[in-house]
Amino acid sequence: MEKIGLISFEYENSVNLFDNNARWLQLKQIRKSAEENKISYLFFSGSTLCDAKRRNFSLVRQDVCRFAKLFRDFSIIFEMNCNFELADEKSPYGLYVFEKGSQKMGPIIQLFSNSRDPKCMYEELWSQIQSNKRLVRLNNKKILVLICGEINILRNSQKNNNRVDGLRYDFKGGSIRSVKYDIMFNPTHQPLTALFGKYKNRLKYMSERKFDRLALLNYNVPKKQVQKTGAFIAYKNGCEIQRAKGEKECWSNDWAMRVVEF
Repeated sequence: MEKIGLISFEYENSVNLFDNNARWLQLKQIRKSAEENKISYLFFSGSTLCDAKRRNFSLVRQDVCRFAKLFRDFSIIFEMNCNFELADEKSPYGLYVFEKGSQKMGPIIQLFSNSRDPKCMYEELWSQIQSNKRLVRLNNKKILVLICGEINILRNSQKNNNRVDGLRYDFKGGSIRSVKYDIMFNPTHQPLTALFGKYKNRLKYMSERKFDRLALLNYNVPKKQVQKTGAFIAYKNGCEIQRAKGEKECWSNDWAMRVVEF
């Protein structure tokens, strides 16, 4: 039995407004907690690190390496984000995957955020999935990564209690559930609000059709929000993984970790 630590953060006014020095202190706390809980995988929510102002790309890459070094005893997925438009295709911003300090994927850029985005962006994501660019093997587990709103590649039927019908468009290559993965991870930036039920059905759908298949999602939450349990959604074999009686995440240091065993 292995353990995944799902990590989410609190924020004040904007999900990307935080002090980077404070974030590095939080990351050291997270590492200590992960060591104490014998965690194998650490999956971070969107905007794990984020630049509000432009920096030399070499400095950004240094932070990515620093992050990987800090968590070199774990398999990790995190996002190095920015709060401004990017024109350089060779930018170091995006999602990264490391296994014990060795880079396995990244940077991967989020292609779209909602169902109204151009179909060509959905086609590009499907192409990346089919060509294994969104699949990575960690500790003998194959992981499919969809970033934030990319989960909109799935379509819900509102007239049928928001049940998932499948892909939003008819693509060549079959069903997304026919893709060979053990874990689907959807790191998200902000609360799902009115979409919460749709997202849960999407995770349910993505965890079906294979024994011990997981679908996981986490997002950052406003500091003023009282109820924060929705920041973590976890499904296994089509069923939501329920918390044990009395289980509750601690947000005292502006971050929390939910542990999922598999």
